[in-house]
Amino acid sequence: MLKDLDIPSIGLFGACSTMALSLSLGSMLIDSGADCIIAAASSHFCSSERQFRFPLEYGEQRPPTSQWTVTGAGSAVVGKRGRWNRG
Repeated sequence: MLKDLDIPSIGLFGACSTMALSLSLGSMLIDSGADCIIAAASSHFCSSERQFRFPLEYGEQRPPTSQWTVTGAGSAVVGKRGRWNRG
């Protein structure tokens, strides 16, 4: 788990914008003096539906026009060019 790595971390939740949000915040941290950041986002199928749109626990059926979310993850390492690229 992240807490076991003993490194500073910031938890973000921006629904569909979480990856863009983490990259934006990470770039500001780099400009402020951080050496390197890892921006990451993940999603689990129906996680937003369960919490916000049509909670599945209520047994409500999806309308024909509803969207389906994906299970996926992505990450990026961001740093200043001179510090990490020696080539």
